Amino acid sequence: KESKPRLTESIDLLGDLAQEIADWSYPLLDEEWHCFAGYLPRAVPEELRPRFFDLVREGTEWLQPTGRWGPLPLRTAWMCALPCT
Repeated sequence: KESKPRLTESIDLLGDLAQEIADWSYPLLDEEWHCFAGYLPRAVPEELRPRFFDLVREGTEWLQPTGRWGPLPLRTAWMCALPCT
């Protein structure tokens, strides 16, 4: 199936829906690939941030990619909902 730009196919982003009340920005916005990463400053209260960080770090299956010369010095994870994998 040919990919269609977001503007011709309805994909509602939170930042679009909350323009009046929230200061969303999209550091990653690729219409062709339908790939978006939104950022909302101060979305999580400061006192909860360490707990959220620990939940993600401990509850995520982190993978270490391997290059031509062995393991790369980074970890990555894919997070998506079914039916995506």
